[in-house]
Amino acid sequence: MPLVAKIPGLLRTETGLIGAAIDGGEKSFYRITELYFEDQGALQAGFGSDEGKATAADYQKIAPRRSRMFVVPVDD
Repeated sequence: MPLVAKIPGLLRTETGLIGAAIDGGEKSFYRITELYFEDQGALQAGFGSDEGKATAADYQKIAPRRSRMFVVPVDD
């Protein structure tokens, strides 16, 4: 998270551990971290920066195998 906090244009972050699968099935994910940007352009600029590239590279090193990153536009 110290690297994430340095990404230009980042508005806020939220993170938490997955508590349970509602359907009672196996928890296929351990943790969720949400990064908020003003818009798609700000997200692309943030991850295109040196700080964003360093964050993405670190994610590749520390994330468990089969972890994934998603981009989800928030409905207003």
